Amino acid sequence: MVERLLPKQDIVGSSPITRSPLPRENVEAKILDIFVGEFARLLSCHPPKVVCKIQAGGTPLMSEPGKSLILYVEDNPENRMLVRRVLLAEQYSLIEASSAQETFEILKTNRPNLILMDINMPDMDGYTLTAQIKAMNGFDKVPILAITANVMRGDREKTIQAGCDGYIQKPIDIDQLVREVEKFLARRAHA
Repeated sequence: MVERLLPKQDIVGSSPITRSPLPRENVEAKILDIFVGEFARLLSCHPPKVVCKIQAGGTPLMSEPGKSLILYVEDNPENRMLVRRVLLAEQYSLIEASSAQETFEILKTNRPNLILMDINMPDMDGYTLTAQIKAMNGFDKVPILAITANVMRGDREKTIQAGCDGYIQKPIDIDQLVREVEKFLARRAHA
């Protein structure tokens, strides 16, 4: 395919970095290297936050009929990947935020049916973030489930006092995660 698009000569162009002549046999490899490198750089700087269908034009995300929209607030990418796989396998729509700031940006245009909240985050802990979300207009009835490694005596009570409706401890038991999500979504549907 490159042969059809490029003139038949030994030097096709110049390197974008060194401006030195670029041999014909390296063109395809260089294009692929640049594309893959740039794509990886963009993903590392701006990882995708919405992992379900998105409406065009930046309009609010609505879950598909029969599916609940869940916001997962977690700074650890490995935990996000685990929960993402579990929830998408269960046919839920999912939005992810890795910080309090991203959470507030998402909540400006989206109304999740449930929020999963990491408690130990670097910019703002989950207790404070939960209290602020519950104080926002229209979010006081949205169930928030704490997902935390805090398993000492009194930690469950502290999450409930902060406004969380439930508590899931880490390491995450995927069966318990699914049961808790289903339980709180069912409660909300009947409220």
